[in-house]
Amino acid sequence: MNPYRLEINRRYHGIDGNRYPLPNDTEEVIRLDKLHYMFRCINRRNVLAPISPNATGILDVGTGSGRWVVEVAQEYPKAIVTGMDLSPANPLYEITENVDFIVGDLTEGLQFDDGSLDLVHSRYPCPLALRLMGRIINAGVPKPAWPIYINEVFRVLKPGNGWIQCTEMRGHGIFAKGHVPEDSALREVPEF
Repeated sequence: MNPYRLEINRRYHGIDGNRYPLPNDTEEVIRLDKLHYMFRCINRRNVLAPISPNATGILDVGTGSGRWVVEVAQEYPKAIVTGMDLSPANPLYEITENVDFIVGDLTEGLQFDDGSLDLVHSRYPCPLALRLMGRIINAGVPKPAWPIYINEVFRVLKPGNGWIQCTEMRGHGIFAKGHVPEDSALREVPEF
């Protein structure tokens, strides 16, 4: 399997039959890192779920740039934090020993043991996907595959204390430049 395909001077994943529409080149990694920063500013942290500080297994499905994985691995040094995506992750920053990146298509299942993970994280901040597909994460999970994906997530989560964190963003609440409320976390995002 070729991990990439080139189209019109952009690099895309190479998994046949997967409809994920966005590239995975350096330009896209930079865009995803900026969006990650925005999410972190708005949420004020990476992990919203109340997982144990002694978590041992965390999975980021659709890891993109890998920035979330790298930061969470620093926050949870006892956990193996795995980023899974359609193509190899190429982080633009140093990674710790508890980081792992794997290639996989979530529509074909999660290659983890039953009950092995403390947290499964999915996020897809892309206005294009929102306009085209209704749900942002849906860019990587076709509507008919959602029940299969959610069942897979519950299969790999630790019974009783495993968490799923699906974070999406919609275009609501956008303020005119200079009119962002003083107490808004959006003020920490560049260009506001």
